Amino acid sequence: MPSVELYEKIKNLVNDEEKAEKICEIVSTILEENRKENELQNKILKERLDFLTFAVSILILFTNPLILIIVFIVYVICKKS
Repeated sequence: MPSVELYEKIKNLVNDEEKAEKICEIVSTILEENRKENELQNKILKERLDFLTFAVSILILFTNPLILIIVFIVYVICKKS
């Protein structure tokens, strides 16, 4: 539910408590849908980042195994936090 201040502003704007409640419900629904969509996008981006990290690690493996070990350790530490 949007803030009380926003509800009051909407109520004053439309001069009707019922309409204000309906508008607030619609706003709440939109905000909730946007939050869910953002969570899904964040999950997808995290998966892509994990894949890219893996791909870079594989490329480094072919160039210098010591660097791969360091990157892997940093990756594991970041993943835990």
